[in-house]
Amino acid sequence: MSPPMSTDDAAKSLARTWDIANKVVWCPAALPRGLSDLLQLEGGERPLRILDCACGSGFPGVELRGMGLDVSLCDGSEDMTDMAKAKAVNHLGRDHGMDIRTCTWDQLPEVWGKEVFDVVLWRGNSMPYVCDAWTNPSASVANETREAYSRLVESAKAVYDVLVPGGRLYCDCIGEVSETFVWDGVVHKHGIFEGKKVDIEWTFSMNEAKGTRTWASVSRLGEEPDQEVVASSVTGVLVREQEVRAILTYAGFGFIDKTQCKGESTYQAFVVQKPSVDLGFYCRQNDRLRRVWNSNGRLCWGLFPGQHPVADVLELDCRIGSGALVGPHAALDEFLCSRLPGTAQSVVDVGCGTGRSAINLARRLPHAHIRGCDPSAVNITVAEGMAQAEGVGGRVSFFTGTAQEMLGTDCHGMMFDAAWSEAALCHAPPADRRAALAAIFSQLKPGGVLILHDAVQGPSPISPTAQLHVYERLQLSGLWTAPQYMETLTSLGFSVQEYINLTSHQAASYSALSITARAVSHDCEADEESQQAFQQMAHDYKISGMMAAKHQLGWGLFIATKSDIGAAATA
Repeated sequence: MSPPMSTDDAAKSLARTWDIANKVVWCPAALPRGLSDLLQLEGGERPLRILDCACGSGFPGVELRGMGLDVSLCDGSEDMTDMAKAKAVNHLGRDHGMDIRTCTWDQLPEVWGKEVFDVVLWRGNSMPYVCDAWTNPSASVANETREAYSRLVESAKAVYDVLVPGGRLYCDCIGEVSETFVWDGVVHKHGIFEGKKVDIEWTFSMNEAKGTRTWASVSRLGEEPDQEVVASSVTGVLVREQEVRAILTYAGFGFIDKTQCKGESTYQAFVVQKPSVDLGFYCRQNDRLRRVWNSNGRLCWGLFPGQHPVADVLELDCRIGSGALVGPHAALDEFLCSRLPGTAQSVVDVGCGTGRSAINLARRLPHAHIRGCDPSAVNITVAEGMAQAEGVGGRVSFFTGTAQEMLGTDCHGMMFDAAWSEAALCHAPPADRRAALAAIFSQLKPGGVLILHDAVQGPSPISPTAQLHVYERLQLSGLWTAPQYMETLTSLGFSVQEYINLTSHQAASYSALSITARAVSHDCEADEESQQAFQQMAHDYKISGMMAAKHQLGWGLFIATKSDIGAAATA
């Protein structure tokens, strides 16, 4: 058995393998022309700036430059970019004018700047190899898979950032059926490379449980005894169409057009556009989320009766456009409000979103003033309009910013009887989450009540599927477990009065959301972009429910008070 290659040798072998494949597997003449025609790279009002961010050994970027296009290249492998530079000189001359750099995808905005390119090419099935260490056979792939999905979403966000508003991304993945690639099996290819006969043998193996796929290649150039053998093995995260759609959606891209490119029979191609106006992930989603939750923004999320008969509950509360305050959300709402002091004169709603909870609190506490905050200016604008429209504008006010910003400046010196937060702090990094809770504690009156329900990390290990479709989708950052939440509250001076594990209701709620989103998608057949968005939403909600049922995600309700002792400690 041959000893494992060093990281440097493995990288060089992979670069050589890829260069051979570019000549033998793809059509060097047809693919560049196919990309130009598909993306309309030529003949516009002005030259388009194009970045091939996974350029490999230079194909097809150098060929596109030879067609007169303004193309820049980069790759995370210096061996690859060295080959691309040599190819540019050989094909175009020393004055080729191409900017070729070595950088990883998450470094793109730092290296190239933001809003620079009109088109980005992210092709060659490069997404799976986001973790460079995987070219090393000794790398621990199983431990890397979750990180790889996180890095892919971050990389997609970086690609998003270097595109101008309205810019387009071309990317690809292995399709379900391909003449070159199979999910598990061996493929043989033959051709000519550097004037020599070459035989290529590619072997593929997939591990669905670990979320990985390994590609092993042996290329034999020439005849014995002078035959050159190039061997390479690389393992990457599993990236199929469903993962591509999730990654690009979570990064902020809009409609994902599944398409075909002339000269590309190996991979499934996608073209996706960056929105002309960037409102942020949740702001872009609000209109669609309201259609799934219902017309006034009430999530069909809450406490489910008995054994959670989701289909029966949907008849009550989750029908699209229903404004009825019955069913699971009303049950949750009633339960939470029963924990509020009936004499409360002032309540702060941290992470108020579009204001639905703040408005409902104003109705239930007719003598109280409700103050809500949210980092999203779009959410606050919607909340202010809803409060006025529903007749509580005089007793509900809103602030654009975090809890720390509002309580430290806008509400400085103001003390509240109660604090309320629904599924908001889970989106903040742990340090900011703790700072928000500390700010809430400082502004609560002695004896004041905190009512908080939030996502928590479950007791089971997080699978790659949960990482991508739950944690990355929801932008959950460093979730605490329920015990960690209670420890933090106690350390800040709170007295935790009650903790309730609502994870089974979380699983049922996601099931209800999935059914509802799927129903909405059927009503959008005339609007392909909306239909695609709702189908993705339904898929994500279904997986989220499954992950909650497997305890890879949790939902906890915490009721805590500020004791007189704690108040004295902060005085």
